[in-house]
Amino acid sequence: MRKTRTACIALLLGLLASGVYAADKSTATKAKSAGTCKTCHTTLSVILPEKHPSVSVSGISACLKCHDPSKSGGPVASAYFTKMHAKHIAGTPPVDCTVCHQYKPGTSFGLIGSTISWGKPLKEDMALAQQAAVSWVESRNLDAIHAKQNVGCVACHGSVFPVKGDTVENERCSACHGSYADIAARTKSVKQPNRNPHNSHLGEIDCVVCHHAHKASYAYCNGCHSRYDMKIPGGN
Repeated sequence: MRKTRTACIALLLGLLASGVYAADKSTATKAKSAGTCKTCHTTLSVILPEKHPSVSVSGISACLKCHDPSKSGGPVASAYFTKMHAKHIAGTPPVDCTVCHQYKPGTSFGLIGSTISWGKPLKEDMALAQQAAVSWVESRNLDAIHAKQNVGCVACHGSVFPVKGDTVENERCSACHGSYADIAARTKSVKQPNRNPHNSHLGEIDCVVCHHAHKASYAYCNGCHSRYDMKIPGGN
């Protein structure tokens, strides 16, 4: 299938933000040097889900016994992935990624306590991914709509760290949203049966032509058919 390059940097933000909540800059610095959850979270039972098994955790590596990073990357929702990252991205200031992640620019990016590397992002790639992470948590775009449904970066971008120019192919979208035919059936208008963005003269175009993640989405049809004024999720 034809690939379309998007202006969006993919969001692997999920693979990105960190493991402790920092209340201020001094706490963030202390947490980074210590590399443990308990630097900020002295009572773990307060932050764990209600029915979570009792655990004694000092760092992110202890979580990997159950939350195996080698099994991530599929187009599925993950409450563990999204809630942990969203909480720390939204911190004031956001927690530094290297509290939980080991990162060598241009060489590797993974989790402390794991031998898995998800790519070789450069400093520029990391900076763009951090911006995308904030959008994933705080924006009105499609990325934040997915975050509210516990859909993180890896669900769209896989387990490889996304870099500038990467795209999301239709197969990733259809894994959750169904085929073009399925979507066309849901967007069919009774009043305007010939006005269906998913069943048009353009054929099965790439989803990312209209649906952007980290910036406002825009209905491509409006470019020629301005009087239609089609609305789209994540649009302005």
